[in-house]
Amino acid sequence: MEGGILTGSRIVEQGGGPDQPYLKDSLQAHRRHFGRAPDLLAADRGMSSAANERLARRSGVR
Repeated sequence: MEGGILTGSRIVEQGGGPDQPYLKDSLQAHRRHFGRAPDLLAADRGMSSAANERLARRSGVR
């Protein structure tokens, strides 16, 4: 989200597997569009992993 507006989404096929691999692409897309990491990151439980938390912090997400 940027200024309260959803800035990205993705539709995957049903049964497309875990969500964790999509975070890196999402963060890169946000940086391309806005020149920086998002201030906040919201995702469902399927995106959660220790590796993604580290990735988000290293990318600049607070």
